[in-house]
Amino acid sequence: MQVTAFTSTFFDCPSCKVRTRLREVCVERHNVVHVEPDEPLVCRQCHRGLTASEAQPISEGGVVESGWWFVCPACFRDSFIDDTVHGLDLGLGVCSAEPPSHAHCTHCGEEHAIELADDA
Repeated sequence: MQVTAFTSTFFDCPSCKVRTRLREVCVERHNVVHVEPDEPLVCRQCHRGLTASEAQPISEGGVVESGWWFVCPACFRDSFIDDTVHGLDLGLGVCSAEPPSHAHCTHCGEEHAIELADDA
């Protein structure tokens, strides 16, 4: 079964080391659309909020990484994908990040073909 994947944010808590995953949504501010987590960057296990420096992308010295999420049509739960596939975007000539072509639901294990959302 095919599902649509959207972007997500995840991080391993600097204190307790537990991974927290957050869905991202499109938010319009001052006529500009931003993609950002729909919740604060707070560990789900120990409830510690990330500092400003920790909340930066891992490539810039922080702990935040990007992933994907989809709603599983078998169990209707949010499922997260941390794996990223880098492909060449022929229009721009640069590498772009995409979800894998197939993924298993993290809850029920059902396998799905992944389609990237238009706004992701």
